[in-house]
Amino acid sequence: MIPTSMLEREVINSELLLKYINQIKIKEFRSFQYHAIQNGLLEGQSLLVSAPSGSGKTLVAELAIINMISKGKKAIYAAPYRAICNEKYERFLELGKSIKINVTISTSDFNKNLANLDETDLVVCTYERLDSLLRLNQDFFEKIGVVVIDEIHEMGESYRGARLEGTLTRIKMKFPQIQLKNQM
Repeated sequence: MIPTSMLEREVINSELLLKYINQIKIKEFRSFQYHAIQNGLLEGQSLLVSAPSGSGKTLVAELAIINMISKGKKAIYAAPYRAICNEKYERFLELGKSIKINVTISTSDFNKNLANLDETDLVVCTYERLDSLLRLNQDFFEKIGVVVIDEIHEMGESYRGARLEGTLTRIKMKFPQIQLKNQM
């Protein structure tokens, strides 16, 4: 464990990010979390984070998301299943209330009105909805700073792997400025 105080203010220079870290009362980072920050997480570097379930990968995703929102960008958190999306949406919604970010969810069975994407800071969606958003809302992606792909190992699945790979390839080709944060 590495104390959060090890990160100088120059590394975490966002008031919103500092407010979040203080609010969740985090005193120490796990080594992979610290290394993600040291390896450019907060500078927009695309990263692959691999760690066991329940080890704190979501914190790395939250740091990337809040960092981009603090810079006036938007974020997308994509997961393979509605259940994961619902769980993360509830977490981000609670987070959003405390630090004042707007969160919406878009899955196949639950779709808030996405006509007002300009008012949304973070969209939580399934892989399939991410693909649809990319195809239908190219202008929205100009405003995206980070796309977090949860359970990236699903790319190896025969059912949805090729679609996810195609979606990520299109994002990288059309929008190279977008930070991709993948976790498994």
